[in-house]
Amino acid sequence: MVVLKLNGGLGTGMGCTGPKSCIPVRGGDTFISLILEQLETLNKRFGVSVPLVFMTSFSLSLSPSLSLPLHPLPHVFMNSFSLSLSLSLPLHPLSQLFMNSFSLSLSLSLSPSTPFIPGVHELLQHSTGDKGRGPEVQQDGEADKDDPAYYYPPGHGDCLRAFKMSGLAEQFHSEGREWTFISNVDNLGATVDLPILQYLSTTKYDFMPELTPKTALDVKGGTVVSYHGALKLLELAQVPPEHVNEFKNIERFDTFNTNNNYVRLSAL
Repeated sequence: MVVLKLNGGLGTGMGCTGPKSCIPVRGGDTFISLILEQLETLNKRFGVSVPLVFMTSFSLSLSPSLSLPLHPLPHVFMNSFSLSLSLSLPLHPLSQLFMNSFSLSLSLSLSPSTPFIPGVHELLQHSTGDKGRGPEVQQDGEADKDDPAYYYPPGHGDCLRAFKMSGLAEQFHSEGREWTFISNVDNLGATVDLPILQYLSTTKYDFMPELTPKTALDVKGGTVVSYHGALKLLELAQVPPEHVNEFKNIERFDTFNTNNNYVRLSAL
């Protein structure tokens, strides 16, 4: 198997500006250092070599903090891949008009060398301030591609596609590894669960999330619902305002999505 940690986020929700994974948790230990210790313990205990993969984003490369440890532990093989870059257009009435008129998707996979789209730069000049602004536009009408606002990370939903495109998924599958365990880098309770792995080995399922009973502290988290005969993940952001209190009812929606997922590599 492979352990994959979603390490693309900044600690803005905790009042920090650097990578969330580098925030001290206990003493001098950070999320990353504790994850390394967890995996080293697993590998030493069972005499295995489960690799550790970090999914990063370009936001981390812009941070002065270290996004990955410089001194890995001897029993842990580490690797990483990055989310794609997407062109950033601010929320603006003309942006919506542009999208509707030309039926374009603005989530375009780009590299830093991708030329700026002509004719759109005027849409990017309406806003000031860092949050939600477009990239700076130079006098020649070209966007400053060194400006961080030129791009945005597409989020964790891009994880499986980016993992596959990196070549790591195929590499690990060729080594005989069948499962990838994916979890958030700040969830130190997300460890490899051997009973779950044993159960998966007896099933034909390709994807399995970990759920836990919802408590009063979990009312904002996602839950699983039945929708047109299939199980779907329902997040708070998808719930209309008039139904938010109903969504937070832990008796009606009694399961909580931990965002810990097992994915079969052969299916990917």
